[in-house]
Amino acid sequence: MGGGAARQVALSPTGSWDAWGLSATATPPRAGAGTVAVTFGAADSGNVNIDSLTVRPHPVG
Repeated sequence: MGGGAARQVALSPTGSWDAWGLSATATPPRAGAGTVAVTFGAADSGNVNIDSLTVRPHPVG
């Protein structure tokens, strides 16, 4: 995010496509505009169905 190094986020299995799960991760804030990319690489396993992605501002202080 924001020009930082890519990193992998592990998602817990839900057991079926009918079960929903949530996952959260944090990244250090950087000055200026940021870009978030979610990718599935050739070496990744499993299937992912992302229905929403929420980005929140980092709390100040």
